[in-house]
Amino acid sequence: MVAKIVKFDAAEAVLEGPNSKQVRILNPNTDNYTNSRFIEVMGDIKDPNGEIPSIDEVKSVSYGNKFNLSLHDRMLRLVSGNYRAIFRASPSEVDDSAMETE
Repeated sequence: MVAKIVKFDAAEAVLEGPNSKQVRILNPNTDNYTNSRFIEVMGDIKDPNGEIPSIDEVKSVSYGNKFNLSLHDRMLRLVSGNYRAIFRASPSEVDDSAMETE
């Protein structure tokens, strides 16, 4: 998940995605949160149906203070949506058996 840091302390962080929904991050790596407004977090989803869903952080990457979250979201929608075919590698480089169809 790539999001804006809303709140941070040693025990947890709260992030806000491009859709304005918030997610609680458990066990955040403090080094990546202290000097950044944007971050990518990878981890295990906990309590997805709670008031604020949680992710138990496994790894995070700081994206700094100047990051266009809405542009990133639009790019992800393009490469995984109706236009994903133009972002594919050439047919000889792709193992189609590993790709899922919708």
